Amino acid sequence: MDGAAATTQYRETAAAGTFCYIDPEYQKTGLVCTKSDVYALGVIYLQMVTAREPMGLAYTVSDALEEGTFADVLDPKVTGWPVQEAQAFAELALKCCEMRRRDRPDLETVVMPELIRLHRLVSPSEYSSPPPPSMDHTHHRSASEKDLRLDDDLVHILSDGSMKGGISFAI
Repeated sequence: MDGAAATTQYRETAAAGTFCYIDPEYQKTGLVCTKSDVYALGVIYLQMVTAREPMGLAYTVSDALEEGTFADVLDPKVTGWPVQEAQAFAELALKCCEMRRRDRPDLETVVMPELIRLHRLVSPSEYSSPPPPSMDHTHHRSASEKDLRLDDDLVHILSDGSMKGGISFAI
């Protein structure tokens, strides 16, 4: 075997991303793993329900949950929030934003089942079992031309990572 065929080549690169979405343990250790993506996903989820910038968002939402003022941090352009479900989603997002990787939930066994549960609530016709009677299906954004029903936006964002109107989430 000649030397070229027996040589393993590799290229060392640094992960890139916007500061607020980067896993704190990656910033400390330089090691990237699946749970690094879970951190970024948590920040994006918090942005979805609050429509706020990511800097300090996990602390803001966590404080609001502790103080009982969670409804005050929800996106004010969305009317009729199902606050209990939005809170469950925010709590999942906060778990994704844990500082230590080992404290973040697993995508397959924790995050996806919760997303499927929430999707069933907003799109009950796609599933055989009906949503709980407490779920208000009348939630929607304000009535401007650009605004869409919350459930349609959420399904679109979860399917391809972008929002209508050209806004997208890039990590």
